[in-house]
Amino acid sequence: MTVVWKDPPPKERAWAVRLEPLVEKPGRWALVHRAPTERTARNTAWRLAKRTYRIPQAHDVWEFEHRGTEVYARYVGKENEQPVTAA
Repeated sequence: MTVVWKDPPPKERAWAVRLEPLVEKPGRWALVHRAPTERTARNTAWRLAKRTYRIPQAHDVWEFEHRGTEVYARYVGKENEQPVTAA
């Protein structure tokens, strides 16, 4: 293969963009992804929780769960704030 001089594409921010609206409504759960398999949903929730994927406000408290093939997320807020309960 010959050398091709080319800058790499920008890093993927899909999860950051998808989760950004949750920051505006702390304490509320949202369905954020439907995976093709339950295993993929479980892995996605785990990766989000471990910050393997870029997420907004990454140093704040987030919760991620999966039910079947669905992935749910909730932005809780700053570490030292009282948790917000959904109305």
